[in-house]
Amino acid sequence: MSYLAKANVALSVTLTAVATLIAPIMTPLLMKWLAAEYVPIEFWAMMWSIIKIVILPIIGGLVFNHFFHGRAKWLDDAMPIVSMAGIAIIITIITAAGRDSLLTIGFALIIAAIIHNGLGYVLGYWGARLFKLSERDCRTVALEVGMQNGGLASGIALEMGKVATVGLAPAVFGPWMNISGGSLATWWREKPTGDEEIEEEPDENILGT
Repeated sequence: MSYLAKANVALSVTLTAVATLIAPIMTPLLMKWLAAEYVPIEFWAMMWSIIKIVILPIIGGLVFNHFFHGRAKWLDDAMPIVSMAGIAIIITIITAAGRDSLLTIGFALIIAAIIHNGLGYVLGYWGARLFKLSERDCRTVALEVGMQNGGLASGIALEMGKVATVGLAPAVFGPWMNISGGSLATWWREKPTGDEEIEEEPDENILGT
């Protein structure tokens, strides 16, 4: 999304990496602060879950891209389909497992996801503008705050054995954020960032024309 929005991709990767690494520490602290209930989390177990869910797939993608990208067109065309199918299967399993809860709080959860996502874009962008960051960095922060790693959240919920409850939020949030994030990135793609290289037009006097 950052690439499509002409944002700072390197900053985006850095922010995501840092947020992922501190998740095992911040999750129980935020639960204590916001929900007044301390939820103990096994640090190393959660880190291993993050490695399995995030790090290993990234390494696998890099290896695949290095050795196979461009060498078999049918394989390049198939991989995005495999990826989308995998996400669809995960969401289907979570939705089916949490059917009863979803019927009870489904509408409220959808509204909460939309508000959470929208406020993330707005507060992220204007918060970055407040600190006088560049337009590209502002777009990056907006996307980082507005969009969350639904796949990681779903994976952790599955690891915790709470896919029917904890897993419902990412199941709803994930598809919506991809729609909203994709739309925002497409809109931003048509907007200049202000730091594009300006090609100087040749001076007609110098050229003598």
